[in-house]
Amino acid sequence: MRIVTMVNRNIGVKYLKELLKRRENIVGVVTHPEDLPVSTFPPDEYCVRKIAFENCLPVYQPKPENINGPKFIEVLKGLNPDLIISASFPVIFSKEILGIPRLGCVNTHRSFLPKYRGSWPDLWTIINGEHEAGVTIHYLNEGIDSGDIIAQKSVKVSPVDTGFTLGFEKFSRTALELFKETFPLIKEEKAPGIPQNDEEATYYSWQPKYAQINWTKSAVDIHNLVRALTYPHPAGGAFTFLAGEKLRVWRSKVVSQKRNCSHLQNDKVPGQVLGVTGQGLLVSTGEGLLLLTELEFEKDKEKNVFDYLEQITVAIILG
Repeated sequence: MRIVTMVNRNIGVKYLKELLKRRENIVGVVTHPEDLPVSTFPPDEYCVRKIAFENCLPVYQPKPENINGPKFIEVLKGLNPDLIISASFPVIFSKEILGIPRLGCVNTHRSFLPKYRGSWPDLWTIINGEHEAGVTIHYLNEGIDSGDIIAQKSVKVSPVDTGFTLGFEKFSRTALELFKETFPLIKEEKAPGIPQNDEEATYYSWQPKYAQINWTKSAVDIHNLVRALTYPHPAGGAFTFLAGEKLRVWRSKVVSQKRNCSHLQNDKVPGQVLGVTGQGLLVSTGEGLLLLTELEFEKDKEKNVFDYLEQITVAIILG
């Protein structure tokens, strides 16, 4: 069987290694030109190109906007794949690409489809405070993560999980387990194809503006945003502004108002800095108090936020 993988990041690396272990005939490895920045992720763990080159596999790196273009479609046709395996590859394949492989195109999505269709479902799982998530392996069609389901597996979400630990560690481990179970069925043309219930579908996308903290939300909601986006996730961290300067908030903690803090919340504006403590910055929210334990100025990372705030005597409002 001739296989083309269209994969990125650590799920892509894990799948590639598993296929190599099984001695499958990989006729092409397609990955984004950027893959993942070496400065952000360990290349040995997350670089698809590196694994492919080490195993003498042909690598193709078209820009995402050219995937459905005529030139790359001709390349895929020339590879004559029986199966295309996709993972962490955020491009909607055209009808022409979907029709190339005899066994279809199989994708891995980081949610219990039809919930959380779209981009970065792992982030939204944390942001929305979910306690359980899932991995779905499904056939691709022309829609957004709407193809027939082959198999699903649950993933527990811990209160201390971040977007990185969930999306790049837990999801990838579970996805590999599920891939090992389903790949033989796909290869033998025995894999089920269960239609999704579109009425239960939810859709999410990601834009950088979503990372800005809305202080009118509850302390719990803001904390979930912070832990979803904290390093080393490539989303780059939640942010707010202090006197016109952008602050990245990397860590936070919801403070119980029952612990002698209830008096601090009265008549305070959401986003108001209530104090600089030994543990961090205490901030009022729309509901409850949030302690910012790790944050930095985006432009001047050497400038200490806490020292800066201690010099200011007027009320400070983050926004």
